[in-house]
Amino acid sequence: MRLTREQAHEFARQRGLDPSALGLADETDTSSPQVRPKPRRESGPSPQAQLTVLARQRWGDEIRTDYVGAVPGRRFEIDITLPAYRIAIEVDGWAFHGKHKRDFHRDREKRNALVLNGWLVLAFSARDVMADPLRLLDMVEQLIDRRRRAWRT
Repeated sequence: MRLTREQAHEFARQRGLDPSALGLADETDTSSPQVRPKPRRESGPSPQAQLTVLARQRWGDEIRTDYVGAVPGRRFEIDITLPAYRIAIEVDGWAFHGKHKRDFHRDREKRNALVLNGWLVLAFSARDVMADPLRLLDMVEQLIDRRRRAWRT
């Protein structure tokens, strides 16, 4: 079955996709190409929100979200952090971290700057968070243990 142009646009929009990224430029759309609408979620909390809730259950007040200030002079925002251990956790979904070249490069710049400033960075895909968030938290726990051991020496 072949979709009409209008059906293809609706299909893309329902899934939070940018129709122009699929080669479906809308001649009536006069919005700036630099302004992208936030992708819509089907329902329920985001993977980042789900991981944050579980992380708070495990580490309580040690968790910070949308943390700014890890890199002096830069306004990078980290999804989830454990500042006492200088651990940054990024939850990367395709919509914000892979579809657009500029976002892809900005993510690399941020991660490199964090590492150069003494942070350990774990990057999880949204799919991995949805599939097995407890396994990911166990990985964070391993990193905390390694950090503690390294700082004792």
